[in-house]
Amino acid sequence: MPKKHHYILATAVLLLLFIAYQTATATDYAFQAALPQSDLAKQHYLDIQNVEGRLVAVGERGLIVVSDDNAQSWRQARVPVSLTLTAVHFPNAEHGWAAGHGGVILHSNNAGDSWHVQLDGNDVNSAWLKFSQAELQRRQQALQAADPDTLESEALRQLKQSVEDAEYAVETAQEAVEVGPSDPFLDIHFEDSKNGLAVGAYGMLYQTSDGGLSWQNRANLVNNPWRYHLYAIASASNGTVLISGELGTLLRSSDGGHSWQQLASPYDGSLFGIRSAGNKRFITFGLRGHIFVSDDRGDSWRLLPSNIEDGLFGAVSTPDSTVLISGAGGALVTIDQTARAATAEHHSARQAFSALAFTAAGDLVVAGLGGLLHIEHTDASADE
Repeated sequence: MPKKHHYILATAVLLLLFIAYQTATATDYAFQAALPQSDLAKQHYLDIQNVEGRLVAVGERGLIVVSDDNAQSWRQARVPVSLTLTAVHFPNAEHGWAAGHGGVILHSNNAGDSWHVQLDGNDVNSAWLKFSQAELQRRQQALQAADPDTLESEALRQLKQSVEDAEYAVETAQEAVEVGPSDPFLDIHFEDSKNGLAVGAYGMLYQTSDGGLSWQNRANLVNNPWRYHLYAIASASNGTVLISGELGTLLRSSDGGHSWQQLASPYDGSLFGIRSAGNKRFITFGLRGHIFVSDDRGDSWRLLPSNIEDGLFGAVSTPDSTVLISGAGGALVTIDQTARAATAEHHSARQAFSALAFTAAGDLVVAGLGGLLHIEHTDASADE
């Protein structure tokens, strides 16, 4: 072979190796430990919780920080991934879970000082492929069992269409396995140290009953054929669990997530958050400042005017059952104990507020794209 051809071949091989290396590096980087960050209070955060006096916040690039002095200072936890984390929840002071992009779920057994991976997007992709294949088989069997002589033409057409939809779902699931982790979890909630739920993009719904040692795909338990995003989870003290999602999706479980009922929605826009305020009262909120209240576990809903047109994302409850909701543009909405009146303000920072928590001293800490903002109690309702 001429030297020129040797050179071209060698160059092509090196180029392919370089591309493969870059791809592997990009893929592996997300599952490397989070890098140390400076100015911790100024990073981007998506969720925060007060855990018996300790504040725990999660955000971009695998960042998890804790504060034991009412948000006066923060320290970074040890986290094994560099993925954006969207949600955190501690059912008790010792055990906590965080979830986020790449289908990752993390667990801490030391109050948030360090974390380890319990589930990642590779596991999620494999579980979804298995689910899609089983659903395809079920629909194919239903079509084969159908009697075309007794079945109306429209019903037969719908059966055939459902098989085609299932075939497409299997194809996309196979592609996801090949491409790698991508879809994010958007919320996670644990009733206790054993029983938890995680929801996310494209209808992801996972459940554990052993503290996250194993996670089961529960998408088959809900009526969500278009795989609308599931954004948030709320649980009442009587065991009722509600999920809010895209295009007004509302789901309810009365048995800890083992079965689900789709609720009639008062809104066809996305409901980014939901919060319980007692055994029967739930408050859900989302696009353009829409807030809805249910006093009967989600059977019916009423609009609560707030004079806010910004998207609303997170909420926290006070001991007296007041609910405070945060949103875009520094929006802060206070809902009184009766859930009949809402007072809306915009904080002077005007940044997107993703979530919020109270300190042990009663001050407010807001997590968002501008960092962790500490608002003293007297300043909690800043002027317009």
